[in-house]
Amino acid sequence: ILVADGVDGDGVGRLVARLVEGGAVPRLVGPALGAVTAADGGRHEVDAPIESSPAVLFDAVAFPDGADAIAADARALEFLRDQYRHCKPMLAWGSAAAVLDRAGIPATLPDGAADPGLVQDGSADGIETFCRVLGAPRSFARESDPPRV
Repeated sequence: ILVADGVDGDGVGRLVARLVEGGAVPRLVGPALGAVTAADGGRHEVDAPIESSPAVLFDAVAFPDGADAIAADARALEFLRDQYRHCKPMLAWGSAAAVLDRAGIPATLPDGAADPGLVQDGSADGIETFCRVLGAPRSFARESDPPRV
């Protein structure tokens, strides 16, 4: 889960709780080790800095609303691109959608159909959909040669 100061703390909390409940091991990736301050004033400890966290080490990525500050780091944009290229599940909501745009990540597959591996909804339903996508095969319909992103 990509985090930075101003992140949707409630959404991150709900996502972490649901992932743990499902047996996953969520990790918060941020600009640096230490805590980030959520928009609601809560604090979340970063497990790994973006600088030393290549996307290949993670099975999926969640990019919550308000974590835009991490997108100032080109490594974060490359992290998102790599997750997309490797056809891994992605969850983004709120202002994160604009960052996906900036990273060049399309909301649709090459044939124009909706990408089932890209969930853009941070509600309880969106988190449930993301958890189902985590248990499914990767979204190989994203693949193109050469890569679109």
